[in-house]
Formats: sequence, C-alpha cells, structure tokens
Amino acid sequence: MIRFHGRNTAAWNVKSETASERFKYDYPADELRGWVPKIEQLSSQVRETHVLMNNCYRDFAVRNARELGDMLTLDGAPVFAPVSEGRG
Repeated sequence: MIRFHGRNTAAWNVKSETASERFKYDYPADELRGWVPKIEQLSSQVRETHVLMNNCYRDFAVRNARELGDMLTLDGAPVFAPVSEGRG
C-alpha cells in the first residue's frame, strides 16, 4: 500500500480549523510521474497494490488519482474501477 498525504510541509505541524488544511497539496504531474516506476515495480512483486490519495483538500485527491492512474500501465489490468457519472 502506498499512501499519498501531500507535501505541504508548511502546514503539516500547524494547528488549523480543519484537518484538510494539512493535506492541501495538489501533486504536479512530474512528481506523480516519478512514482510510476516505483508503483509498477512494487506491483510486479505482490498480488495486489493499493495506492491511496489522502491529500483530501477540495478535489485534489480525486484529480491526482485519475492523473496517476492514467500514467500507470500494469500488465493490462485496470488501475481503478471507473465511477459512473451521477454516482456519489
């Protein structure tokens, strides 16, 4: 399991009104791309690989998960199940 929390070091130890402020980090494409070989290597060694986006500020986690999923190619296996429009 790989869990992305974001890299907002300035806010990590600061007490804020909501916990989501700590995870206010929108991963740039280059940073996500740097994880692709690591995730692909890990997935070749285990039965299941779970990658969780915990940068739960606004829609950052959802967008970054989709971006990373589009970058991954894991032996033709689906990276994540697509969510139908209108489902919540």
